[in-house]
Amino acid sequence: MQVAGEVDLPTVCAQLTSVQCYRGVVDIVLTTAAKRDPQNRALHFYQNGRPSTDTQGLHAFNVR
Repeated sequence: MQVAGEVDLPTVCAQLTSVQCYRGVVDIVLTTAAKRDPQNRALHFYQNGRPSTDTQGLHAFNVR
């Protein structure tokens, strides 16, 4: 799936949900997250209890 770098996820997800395309919601959210955080810093940050010293992880978490 190709996804633009800047996607208005709430709007797109609302549109997909309105036509009951839930798989599309999951696909676009996961694809966008992978594109925004290819090194999975946000996941690492989250799994390690959101340490305040991990500024890169915090940024990836907020962007994702």
